[in-house]
Amino acid sequence: MNPSALDELREKIFALDQEMIVLLAKRMQYVEEIGKVKREKNLPFEDPVYFQFSLKKKQFYGENFGLSPDEIKLFFELLQDLSINRMKKDVSL
Repeated sequence: MNPSALDELREKIFALDQEMIVLLAKRMQYVEEIGKVKREKNLPFEDPVYFQFSLKKKQFYGENFGLSPDEIKLFFELLQDLSINRMKKDVSL
């Protein structure tokens, strides 16, 4: 029995989600390292100027793949929140 087209598409998305989880874990390792450097230098975890600068570059890059600037902004704002939370969590360890 062949899976339906919907099931096949869902399986492809699930496989991509698994790859994204691996990338997220790698990214969070870098976030923890950044948190340690910022802590050592007494810098704030949040850097709105850098975030806006990097967001603009990501929005431009995302447009090359058919993603709207708003989609990129929403995604990376959430990722930024997760990253800040990870840095703060690392402080309490």
